[in-house]
Amino acid sequence: MTDTLTSTTTYKSEDCIVRPGEGQKVDSGMTLKINAKDMDGYFGMMEGCLEPKQLLAPHTHERETQAIYVIEGGPLEFEVGGEGGLRFTAGVGSYVIKPKGIEHAFWNPGEHPVRYIELSTGNNFEEFQKTTDQINKIKVARDAASKFEMTIHINRIPILMKRHGLTSVSGVKLPPIHKVAQLLEKLKPESNE
Repeated sequence: MTDTLTSTTTYKSEDCIVRPGEGQKVDSGMTLKINAKDMDGYFGMMEGCLEPKQLLAPHTHERETQAIYVIEGGPLEFEVGGEGGLRFTAGVGSYVIKPKGIEHAFWNPGEHPVRYIELSTGNNFEEFQKTTDQINKIKVARDAASKFEMTIHINRIPILMKRHGLTSVSGVKLPPIHKVAQLLEKLKPESNE
């Protein structure tokens, strides 16, 4: 057995495996496991964890179709299609497709952390995840539509949190409740007038 494989590119065994605990951890809580560039640009793979009563904010991707596999701790609750869309539960071992151009959100309704794998076509969402390391998350969220062809439906966050008894949003440190209205006002798109 050899530790090196050569075709048009030379690979070492460490180029072909991502071990538990490895990957690029980003501030959003995701760990980039396999970059799209390593998959000929077709898709990337990340691992995430939602804490108990935590929401992954509702959003829409214009370019990426995504899929999730629930690894452990489940279930997760999904809303695909926004208010009035599909609502379902995905337990451990379930796969969920989130089509491009359709609003989606999911949350952990339980009392234990839920780990999942997320696959995204292309590298656009991967690049968005990397930008969440920036200090100014409000500006990143507001500018997501123009830079990443992604819309974050910020106005729906408080509604989903209240309706489902959620206490936090993945990747976001929420301010005291009396400052939430001020935060939402800052997130409105800037006027071009």
